[in-house]
Amino acid sequence: MSEDSAPAGRAPGLLLPPTLIMTMLAIIYARYGDLDVLRRSLAGISCAAVGLVIAVVVRMMTPLLKRTDPLALILMAGVFLAIGCFACRFPAVLLVAIPVSVGATFPAAESSSMNPDNPI
Repeated sequence: MSEDSAPAGRAPGLLLPPTLIMTMLAIIYARYGDLDVLRRSLAGISCAAVGLVIAVVVRMMTPLLKRTDPLALILMAGVFLAIGCFACRFPAVLLVAIPVSVGATFPAAESSSMNPDNPI
């Protein structure tokens, strides 16, 4: 078996520890959620989580902005406006945005794959 293939036996090793951690945190919160010190510590953790999410978004968005693909920028701005400004529900926005983005970028990717001088 090559190292490139990921056998199904590795999946529990990747999924089980975070699942157990979240289950334990949920049990602790259900039991001691009324304590002020726990609420304050969770508020601090949530601030750190928001900072990490923003850092990941910036890191993932940087290559997109460098490429200056107008279609991708329009789709990104549309999703931002739908969720952030018009308060549309996230699943509904994804149900529309994912097929639109795949449908819009698939022909462009297919045509550039036929042209070896234009890598994606």
